[in-house]
Amino acid sequence: MKQLKYAFIGLLFFIFILITVVEFYTFNHEYYIAEFEKYNVYENTDLDIEGVSFASSGIISYLKDDRSDLNITYNQVAVFNEKEISHMVDVKKIFIFLKYFKNLSILLGILLLVLDKKLRTVFWSMLYSGMHSIVITGLLGILIINDFTSAFIGFHKMFFDNDLWLLNPNTDRLIQILPEGFFLDMAMVIVITHLSITLSLSAIALYNLRKS
Repeated sequence: MKQLKYAFIGLLFFIFILITVVEFYTFNHEYYIAEFEKYNVYENTDLDIEGVSFASSGIISYLKDDRSDLNITYNQVAVFNEKEISHMVDVKKIFIFLKYFKNLSILLGILLLVLDKKLRTVFWSMLYSGMHSIVITGLLGILIINDFTSAFIGFHKMFFDNDLWLLNPNTDRLIQILPEGFFLDMAMVIVITHLSITLSLSAIALYNLRKS
């Protein structure tokens, strides 16, 4: 029974850390700029460097819920078309859900630890969080490396009940600015960062458990 409790709290920590890492990179404009240079985004769109930066800043602000819509203009020209804006409405709903799910996970985890009143439970939960990470995040990493395109398509079919995500790279700036390689790199850096954090916490937990 104790191990089940540790595993559940560890899963809550796993979820909290994962969503936090996802938000960190999704809302990190410097990361976007580095990716734009890597994939020559500036050559694939009719926007200039400042325009691409303006558009990506708008995307980040929108997903962070700092702005209500993506009806943005640059040099008096609409940056995104109706289909792109509609798709991003669906994307934003996912990020709003993730934000509340993250907060719920950490609050529930802390509540369970407070009620338990045992430091040992904290360490065991941290250890289980690392175990969850090895299995779940590890499998995701393998899936990404093996066939990211299929995983990418499968993700969209799972979370979107429409075909708005099927954008045209010849006409839609959203996919010109954020090509598939951008998402591949982000997925990998999220997996690596998450594993690094959870395994580091697990190492600390294991040390303290052995010490006690």
